[in-house]
Amino acid sequence: MKYATIDANGLPTGFYSKEVHGDKIPADAIEISDKDWRAHISGDLRRWNGSAWEPYVPPPPPLDEIKAQARRQVKQFADEIGQRLTEAYPQSEVLSWPRKADVAERWLADTSQPVPVIIQQEADLVGQSAVEVAQTIVDRARFYEQVAGAMAGLRRKTIAAIDAATTAEEVKAALEAGKQEAEQIMQELGIA
Repeated sequence: MKYATIDANGLPTGFYSKEVHGDKIPADAIEISDKDWRAHISGDLRRWNGSAWEPYVPPPPPLDEIKAQARRQVKQFADEIGQRLTEAYPQSEVLSWPRKADVAERWLADTSQPVPVIIQQEADLVGQSAVEVAQTIVDRARFYEQVAGAMAGLRRKTIAAIDAATTAEEVKAALEAGKQEAEQIMQELGIA
């Protein structure tokens, strides 16, 4: 035989046995069967109703907590999409993209100027002309900006829908709609 102390909601706060605790079992502890004790310690949530154990379903978290978790999921999903675009490149190269794009764009506007070193070095190594390399850099930068803009807009749209939700179901629906739209955008842009 085991014993349990119970809080005001009927939930166990501690378990005791004569073998372990001897005479130091709290006076307000109730007797419980070994079967009920095993159920509790194995994660089967139960509540004492005053005369018997009944299944216990914890109340859902407050809506503010549900929204905060959903916002974190939106950020995580957006980060994963960004990683899809950059995972094949070293971080140092990714950090150079804005500068390279700016240099390439300015040089393409006036190719009578000397070829910038950052473009010439890459052109020499890949066996392309400086114009081809510069145009590839600009095209990739525009594509990345397109994806980044779409994801930033979708992130803001999804978070606004989450913030406007008045129920947990609406939060879940807003999150799912945002994820589905993100996947659709990625497919349209050819990003696996």
